[in-house]
Amino acid sequence: MFSFSFGELLVITLIGLIVIGPARLPEAARFLGHLFGRIRRQVNDVRADIRREMQLEDMKSIHREFSDAARGADAAFRSATRGV
Repeated sequence: MFSFSFGELLVITLIGLIVIGPARLPEAARFLGHLFGRIRRQVNDVRADIRREMQLEDMKSIHREFSDAARGADAAFRSATRGV
């Protein structure tokens, strides 16, 4: 999702130490980790929902094709048996 180099992480940590302070930095990092975890789970859930909807649409189109083919076969069978 995000890609940070070691230097960028070091700069972010130093800024965090200055702004938040060394006593509250672990708590803030833990909170941000949980927050990013929740966001990642939500994004994955949305992706899974979209994937399921796309599969459902594919299944509906396949069902329509088979139904049309079955109707065509049924009509051909009925027209062939009428003559007999």
